[in-house]
Amino acid sequence: MNIKKILSAVLALILLLSGCRTELSDLQGAMQESVSSASSQGQEASAGFEPVTSVRIPYDEEDGLHPYTCKTVVNRYLCGLLYGSLVILNADYSTSLSYAERITPSAGNTVWEIVLRPGLLFPDGTECGADDLSYSILQAAAEGSYYRQSLEYVSSVAKSGNYSVTVTLSAADRNFSSLLVFPLIKNGTAAAPAALPGRYSLSEDGTRLFCNSDAKVQTVELVKLTDRSMLLQETRLGVYDIVYSDNPVGISVTSVGGMEAMPSTNLVYVGMNSSRALLNSADFRQALSLAVDAETVCEEIYRGYAAPAKGPFSPAFYEAAHLASYSCDLQAANRMLDDLGYKARSGEGYRLVGQSELSLDILVCADSGEKTELAAALAETIESLGIRASVTALSYENYLAAVETGSFDLYLAEVKLGANMDLGPLVLSGAYQNGSRGSLCYGMPVSEALAQAWLGYEGGTASAADFCETFYAVMPFLPVCYRESAAVYSRNFYFEIGATEQDLFHGILGWGS
Repeated sequence: MNIKKILSAVLALILLLSGCRTELSDLQGAMQESVSSASSQGQEASAGFEPVTSVRIPYDEEDGLHPYTCKTVVNRYLCGLLYGSLVILNADYSTSLSYAERITPSAGNTVWEIVLRPGLLFPDGTECGADDLSYSILQAAAEGSYYRQSLEYVSSVAKSGNYSVTVTLSAADRNFSSLLVFPLIKNGTAAAPAALPGRYSLSEDGTRLFCNSDAKVQTVELVKLTDRSMLLQETRLGVYDIVYSDNPVGISVTSVGGMEAMPSTNLVYVGMNSSRALLNSADFRQALSLAVDAETVCEEIYRGYAAPAKGPFSPAFYEAAHLASYSCDLQAANRMLDDLGYKARSGEGYRLVGQSELSLDILVCADSGEKTELAAALAETIESLGIRASVTALSYENYLAAVETGSFDLYLAEVKLGANMDLGPLVLSGAYQNGSRGSLCYGMPVSEALAQAWLGYEGGTASAADFCETFYAVMPFLPVCYRESAAVYSRNFYFEIGATEQDLFHGILGWGS
């Protein structure tokens, strides 16, 4: 039996065993095992697999490939192939040095020295130095740049040596180095950037990329993108070999070659209006948090393409590796509500405050199928605590208006954090609001202790565990999970993709090996 037949048999078996959703990790493992076995016997070619030396990916001609201002997702990933950066962002949001020789924080993570590797050459043969680095940082942080928001707290950049600059931030950032993924361009070339090269170079006619090393994938064919809504279907038809999907829930791997899930920084959470009598109590908010079964949410609502939050952090985040996920404990939640004095029940079994039943309404944006499903599940959970629950689903505009004006008890939301895992927008309320800091604290309690805990974490005087301890005590919002995205690939791929959400082509130099 040849390799393709083996893979077909493996796929059929896994589909049979897993029901409506294929367990992709098992599928990919089985595929890799089959391929490895054939390769070890020197039978790859005779088994029907041709070595992959070229791949096809979508390209938006209208958007172009300006390293700072191109907007589309497909072209952002292309820029990651074409241009080099100071660091490489790893799957766990840690960094590895690339064009930087050293990155050193000081002054409580508000001052960062960045030292370039000597000998880095622009396409015209001139060397990249401190002037170019300073110019690149300022252009990346300028109006209209894709990187502007992530670099909003860069207050000044000063040359400190032939290859080094000192960056001063207006707010401490423990993980500032994870934001240094922008391309480096030559001083004065923002209009027509001359950038340090990346893993691939663009052909003269602009239709393909050529590898700058001896990797097996030597050519990347750029296929003109005509309809973004057809990306997945056209990948199934073989127009493209690999594309990005922000939401893999509902995608069937039988219609494409396969998928590889990737952690994202998309935090799904429940906001709680602390101006309401019930929700003004931290104990009450903690009781609600104990009742939510995040594991079940991830498996049943997000079909396995999500992972429970660790405190408020992503479980993929390297600093969260030692933190515990939320544990559902309905008995403990009910005991807490009893201890708060809500023991008396109505004839229908709902807890009473005076003669009135406890009730909560959940606000949700009707534009998201997963979130409306999650809102319904959350309502059932709240009902199980003896609290009457209802769901209000609104259009995006009306939902946003209700959140901004505080017209809610609870609301379901999702926010995409930066690669530096900055929770400031969600925890720095009151006097600490500045720029994006505190910008998402709708209805959340003003807590000096929480603000100081976060500032201590950012400044390097407190650990992630220290911050989480205070977070649990205050419970300003209820983190549920972090969604995952996916790399969707064609049937030509018989190897692991090794993609990250930040770099779809993170593993390209090892493809086919």
